[in-house]
Amino acid sequence: MAEPISFKIEGADELFAKMATYPQRFLDKGTRNALSEGAEVIRKEISARSLVLTGFEQDHVAKRVTVSTKSDRAEALVGWVKKAYYAMFSEFGTKNQPAHPVMRPAFETTKNAAMQKVIDKLRDTFNEVFHQ
Repeated sequence: MAEPISFKIEGADELFAKMATYPQRFLDKGTRNALSEGAEVIRKEISARSLVLTGFEQDHVAKRVTVSTKSDRAEALVGWVKKAYYAMFSEFGTKNQPAHPVMRPAFETTKNAAMQKVIDKLRDTFNEVFHQ
């Protein structure tokens, strides 16, 4: 299984200190929406880069966003659904087939745009919460 890709936001300590004073609904809904928007950018790129033999792989790229208020953790997972398990053979290769990576190149291509989408969506949520 491939290791998850993670990143650190600089200034996160100050951000988290400010967020601790915000309403819980911001943390839940705002964070979920922001991560969903960012994950969608990556999901679309993975779908676009997937093999087009039948279109099955393209149609079965999904995202899942979870926000845990108990552990102050949020994550977005993007990848093929279980029905498209064979896409991993193409992704990593087999004994008889060379690898044709899709996920890492898709992530590398879209990571800045995805992060910007998350930042923009969080900024919109901040404005919505504080300008009511």
